[in-house]
Amino acid sequence: MPEREHDVDWYSVAAGVTLAIAAAVRFRELSASFFQDEVWVAELVLRGTWEPHLWLTPPLFYAMTKAWTLIRGMSVEALREPAAFFGVLLCAVPLFATSFDRVTRSLWLFLLAFSSPLIFYSTRLKQYTLEATVAAVLIVCFTRAVTETSRRAWALFFLFALVGVSTLYSTIFVACAAGVATLFIARDSLRRTLPIFLLVAVVFGVAYAGYLAPGPASTRVHGDMDAFFTVTSRWMTSPRAAVATTLHWAGQAFNLTPFWWLLILAGVASWVTGRQDTKSKIAVLCLAAVPPLVIAAISAFRLYPYGEVRLMVFAFPALLLLAAHALTSLAARIRYAGPALVVVFCAAFLWNGVVRQTYNATYMRLVDLRPLYGFVARNHRPGEPVFVDTDNVAALRFHHPELAPDIAQAVPDGPGWYIGRADALRMPASISFRSGETIAARLVPTRP
Repeated sequence: MPEREHDVDWYSVAAGVTLAIAAAVRFRELSASFFQDEVWVAELVLRGTWEPHLWLTPPLFYAMTKAWTLIRGMSVEALREPAAFFGVLLCAVPLFATSFDRVTRSLWLFLLAFSSPLIFYSTRLKQYTLEATVAAVLIVCFTRAVTETSRRAWALFFLFALVGVSTLYSTIFVACAAGVATLFIARDSLRRTLPIFLLVAVVFGVAYAGYLAPGPASTRVHGDMDAFFTVTSRWMTSPRAAVATTLHWAGQAFNLTPFWWLLILAGVASWVTGRQDTKSKIAVLCLAAVPPLVIAAISAFRLYPYGEVRLMVFAFPALLLLAAHALTSLAARIRYAGPALVVVFCAAFLWNGVVRQTYNATYMRLVDLRPLYGFVARNHRPGEPVFVDTDNVAALRFHHPELAPDIAQAVPDGPGWYIGRADALRMPASISFRSGETIAARLVPTRP
């Protein structure tokens, strides 16, 4: 039946509402105190000098943030606005994925909008939402190129791939996955596309050698990350470690929703055995599976930390697209029970992502410490030492530079102030202020 002019396009309405909620969720929490990773970026933007091999802030994100501050200023909110903008833009990318049906696109948009790690990094001065956006755009361009045989889509794919090398490492992993998919589904175009894949690899190699590879500057600022990832078991040292870390970062992508893996697995099985376009299936499966497999392989050589959620955020768009396909197929093939399962899953996903904020609650555990820092600044006496743990020293110095001369990054050994984990305080205190796991306390000297 032809669509009447007054009929409502409910998919467009749903997409618009979802985007509006996603934007509200992201822009409502931009004023919290910086944590130390953000302080490094903020100070870099404040100084106006960008260093290669610093690893923390790739040039594209730095340049965009720097340009934005010339318009909006250097407030905490202004510094975080570009990340929030890309967080919303990421959610809008599925609207252009015309290779997929509208239900799949709507579910993909929903999952991107309310995945807890993506919400968190949309409210932080970090480059991860820009990375994820580039990855999502590459996915859309590539799937259109191989399913619609579109030269324009191929051109856009390689254009964004070349731009993407100035973000972080996402482009090379997505391009690798696209290359593998091309071997299976577009061999006739391989002679035309292989030189451009090689060009992307060469450009990434130059970028890696020129500014992405961690160097002395990175070690000086961030410490020995190899040792950190060893202590925190982020390397793939065994099959057991691989499974454990896979469940960690992939589970975070799905907000640790109960039985998420079982539902997605059932949906993938339903989708793979369905009648959907084979090219589209192979493309999505390669885009979702190849990057984690490649990272697992190189993690065995301690070159890239498998299971580190922050560095795997770029893999979320493809993973969530696969999930969207799986859920769509499950809802279509299992009458009544399928749609009910999808609705229950989406409701739990939304609750865990927006209300519980699962990623922050279970992984980052950050709270707004501005009231705590302000309490110390108001009650601090000139000359009083302020003993601060490593997690808070950079943020305290940034938010209250007047305290910098008295900050001591050491174990308290006398009267003064202590800022750090509450369970690490071993001296009596007269007054204190607590936010989450962090406490600010004026230390009382012990009598001999």
